[in-house]
Amino acid sequence: MARQAVAIADRLYGPDDPRTLPNRFAEAVAAQSGEPEQSIRLYRALAADYERLVGPGTTLATVLNNLGILLAQSGRTDESRAVYERAVDVARTADGAGSPIHLMALANFATLLSRSGDPARARSLMLGILPTLEQRAATGTGADRINHASALGALGSAEAHLGHVAEALRCFTQADASLATVDPSAYPDLRREIATGLAAARDARGLSASPHPATHVGGTQAEGR
Repeated sequence: MARQAVAIADRLYGPDDPRTLPNRFAEAVAAQSGEPEQSIRLYRALAADYERLVGPGTTLATVLNNLGILLAQSGRTDESRAVYERAVDVARTADGAGSPIHLMALANFATLLSRSGDPARARSLMLGILPTLEQRAATGTGADRINHASALGALGSAEAHLGHVAEALRCFTQADASLATVDPSAYPDLRREIATGLAAARDARGLSASPHPATHVGGTQAEGR
């Protein structure tokens, strides 16, 4: 269905018309679950064409963030790192340092840094944005609480890699509590990550398993978010 929409848009407008880009975005999103390599190819081409035809903005940052996630999941750490850095830069320039897409891309970037050998930088990045996220989580929407949980998970991962077990436990526990306030079926990947980090931190501290294990967040985003 998404591919048909792309073909129709190409016939109506031509392949270099910006009006074809939303349908191509939908095609890339649709390919994520069953065809990750195809989705990566689609996102790469889409990012280049958004840059060429539209310029930096929220949607380009979202495309890059999604591409960074898929590259990280496929083990292409160096490529993912470069894409995340570009996503963070585009989002900050286009929407400001406090924008949702900037904060999300930064949290994803920090998680990658923790896992690829630079937890100290990841920790510094997350500590810089956590006060903003905490304030929004306390007064905002479910999406704000999800972003807060994602950032806490990234910080917890960094603390764990640095050997700060007590701090890691605190972060994962707070992330678990933040996730408990939103739809339990949403963001399963993030919930799994938080649950895994919480269990590892509790084990390292010699504590028994939580009676209410969390389920991970983080995930690719829809256009314009």
